[in-house]
Amino acid sequence: MADLFRLAWSYLRSRLLLSSTLVLVAAVSISLPVVTSQVVSQYEKQLAARSENPPLLVGGRGSRYGLVLKTLYFLGDIDRQITYAAYQDLAEASDLVSVPLHVVHTARRHTLPVIGTTGEYFTTRNIPVATGQLFSQIGHCVVGSHVGNVGDRIKTDRLNPFDLNAPPSVALEVVGVLAPTHSPDDDGVFVSLETAWLLDGYGHGHQAGDTGTAVDKSSVLADSTDGHLPAEPVTVIDDSNRGQIHFHGRRRQYKLSAVAVWPQTAKAGVLAEGRYLDHPALQMLVPGAEFQKLIDYVLGIKSVLDGVFVVMLVLTGVLMIVIAIQTVHLRREHLHTMKMLGCAKSRVVLLLGVECGLLLCGALVVAAGMSLVLILLSPALVTWF
Repeated sequence: MADLFRLAWSYLRSRLLLSSTLVLVAAVSISLPVVTSQVVSQYEKQLAARSENPPLLVGGRGSRYGLVLKTLYFLGDIDRQITYAAYQDLAEASDLVSVPLHVVHTARRHTLPVIGTTGEYFTTRNIPVATGQLFSQIGHCVVGSHVGNVGDRIKTDRLNPFDLNAPPSVALEVVGVLAPTHSPDDDGVFVSLETAWLLDGYGHGHQAGDTGTAVDKSSVLADSTDGHLPAEPVTVIDDSNRGQIHFHGRRRQYKLSAVAVWPQTAKAGVLAEGRYLDHPALQMLVPGAEFQKLIDYVLGIKSVLDGVFVVMLVLTGVLMIVIAIQTVHLRREHLHTMKMLGCAKSRVVLLLGVECGLLLCGALVVAAGMSLVLILLSPALVTWF
């Protein structure tokens, strides 16, 4: 038997390119479904963990999925914004921890979300500041671990670059960098609500000698009795001009995207949900439940992919059988010579079986190695994608 293994190994080494190709193709076909399942599972766990924090979310009536994706994952758009007054009403409840979210603006050519919030956002999510400090003044920002460093300037995008009366871009000063969270927060730019409202156009600063001009109808200050627009607004805020920043209109009517709510007790959560059941303009939803519906849909797609992987594995097996048959045909003279030298037919068949067994063992070893490496890297793969 040892002779057969030696002969089989010698032949496979003599056809190294063919043998390596067969092993690699088989290994990929075996490891791909395993790795895909692990990465999807890891991705699901991370997304599910974020969807459950906060437990409740208050936003405007409209798409529930859109509200969850925009406020928790900073993706897409929401149908309707809410007012600061809605947050103030929730903040009065002592058994609820309410955190306002303003997720409208972007920076660096729409690649980074700009999130207006309060310091409680980082406390409730348990996100420490790695370097620097939290924002404390208008024009300051705290960025995720993937964004930049303390002292950088990040320029925001104009909401409508074709509207000459739209609020201008502002260069935000980075005063802190958050610790890595392996979540969408790593790519976020966090500012105070006042800074977010400055980007909306509720506030502005004037250059020296500029008394302002009339408010355009498209402005958020169109209904404000004291509203006006500066001819040359302040776009780089520092200590020399920060005191010139002022706001117009009623703050209770300023816009927010949503309010994240952490009930202190189960009873408080149930009562809060009931409070918004029949509200004409607001809705309170459970992000985890809404996210699970999306996950169920994604898992339905994954089952289709699993079927594709099975078909691919079968096709790979058929391909290897065809290659083996073709190889035997090409080795006909070689095998005939072995027979003429006195080798029994059963030994020839056994030799071919040993060669196939060695190829299969090699494929399993390579597949196990590939799967192990990719599974160990799955947290990083989830972060990259």
